[in-house]
Amino acid sequence: MENTDYNKLKDTFVGKVREMRRMQKDYFRTGSANILAACKETERDVDRLLKELDSMEDKLRHPELF
Repeated sequence: MENTDYNKLKDTFVGKVREMRRMQKDYFRTGSANILAACKETERDVDRLLKELDSMEDKLRHPELF
Protein backbone atom coordinates (compact mmCIF):
# COMPACT_ATOMS: atom_id res chain seq x y z
CA MET A 1 0.00 0.00 0.00
CA GLU A 2 1.24 3.45 -0.85
CA ASN A 3 1.07 6.68 1.07
CA THR A 4 -0.85 8.20 -1.85
CA ASP A 5 -3.75 5.81 -1.18
CA TYR A 6 -3.72 6.84 2.47
CA ASN A 7 -3.62 10.55 1.58
CA LYS A 8 -6.53 10.18 -0.87
CA LEU A 9 -8.58 8.38 1.77
CA LYS A 10 -7.68 11.03 4.35
CA ASP A 11 -8.80 13.78 1.96
CA THR A 12 -12.07 11.92 1.35
CA PHE A 13 -12.54 11.56 5.11
CA VAL A 14 -11.96 15.26 5.76
CA GLY A 15 -14.44 16.21 3.03
CA LYS A 16 -17.06 13.82 4.43
CA VAL A 17 -16.60 15.22 7.97
CA ARG A 18 -17.09 18.75 6.61
CA GLU A 19 -20.26 17.60 4.86
CA MET A 20 -21.48 15.89 8.04
CA ARG A 21 -20.94 19.01 10.16
CA ARG A 22 -22.75 21.19 7.61
CA MET A 23 -25.70 18.81 7.61
CA GLN A 24 -25.76 18.66 11.41
CA LYS A 25 -25.88 22.45 11.58
CA ASP A 26 -28.68 22.47 9.00
CA TYR A 27 -30.60 19.90 11.03
CA PHE A 28 -30.28 21.83 14.30
CA ARG A 29 -31.32 25.00 12.49
CA THR A 30 -34.38 23.43 10.78
CA GLY A 31 -35.28 20.23 12.65
CA SER A 32 -36.00 18.58 9.29
CA ALA A 33 -36.50 14.79 9.37
CA ASN A 34 -35.06 14.53 5.86
CA ILE A 35 -31.87 16.30 6.87
CA LEU A 36 -31.63 14.09 9.98
CA ALA A 37 -31.80 10.96 7.82
CA ALA A 38 -29.07 12.35 5.55
CA CYS A 39 -26.97 13.21 8.62
CA LYS A 40 -27.21 9.67 9.90
CA GLU A 41 -26.15 8.27 6.52
CA THR A 42 -23.20 10.66 6.38
CA GLU A 43 -22.21 9.71 9.94
CA ARG A 44 -22.17 6.05 8.87
CA ASP A 45 -19.92 7.00 5.96
CA VAL A 46 -17.58 8.86 8.33
CA ASP A 47 -17.45 5.85 10.67
CA ARG A 48 -16.65 3.54 7.73
CA LEU A 49 -13.91 5.85 6.44
CA LEU A 50 -12.44 6.13 9.93
CA LYS A 51 -12.19 2.34 10.16
CA GLU A 52 -10.49 2.25 6.76
CA LEU A 53 -8.01 4.94 7.85
CA ASP A 54 -7.25 3.05 11.05
CA SER A 55 -6.62 -0.11 9.06
CA MET A 56 -4.36 1.68 6.58
CA GLU A 57 -2.41 3.36 9.38
CA ASP A 58 -1.87 -0.01 11.01
CA LYS A 59 -0.62 -1.49 7.73
CA LEU A 60 1.72 1.48 7.18
CA ARG A 61 3.13 1.10 10.70
CA HIS A 62 3.48 -2.68 10.43
CA PRO A 63 4.16 -3.62 6.81
CA GLU A 64 4.16 -7.25 5.80
CA LEU A 65 7.56 -8.61 4.91
CA PHE A 66 6.39 -10.97 2.18
